[in-house]
Amino acid sequence: EASSRAHHAPKATGSGPTLIPATATVPSPADGSVVAELQIPAIGVDQYVVVGTSETDLSKGPGHYVGSAMPGQAGNVAIAGHRTTHGAPFNRIGQLVPPAHGRPGDRIILTTLSGQHLTYVVSGTPVAVSPNDVNVLNYFGDNRITLTTCTPEFSAAQRLIVVGELEQHVKAPR
Repeated sequence: EASSRAHHAPKATGSGPTLIPATATVPSPADGSVVAELQIPAIGVDQYVVVGTSETDLSKGPGHYVGSAMPGQAGNVAIAGHRTTHGAPFNRIGQLVPPAHGRPGDRIILTTLSGQHLTYVVSGTPVAVSPNDVNVLNYFGDNRITLTTCTPEFSAAQRLIVVGELEQHVKAPR
């Protein structure tokens, strides 16, 4: 409860979720502690996200990259997950699709400790990058979620990257 109160985000407004500013310093909980719930309905993911990306952290579930935006904060919330071990939560993220031909993109839902639901929409086709390409974790001036896992399956030769943009609900003028 104390952790939830410490990370309580302001109430959302009609124009979309209210995020903690990207420039705000948000204390990071201890490695391995839960910071959010991650749901990806299109591929059946419903997991708790823990702080950290060490082998120990990822054995508990998807891990939040320390140094990226915290869940509920503006910027790039980056999360890593196993593809073939520890329940393989990110085994099927390569199947996520962006909007096309009038079809909406797949949704990624992140629920913060304060209970705020943030919905991200997959914005591009999953792409493989070098394990050394950490630029995908950078802040790009927008509000996004970046999911990473090893690829190809059963190999750590590359990283598969999926990016989702925060869905904004804009009120129609009256």
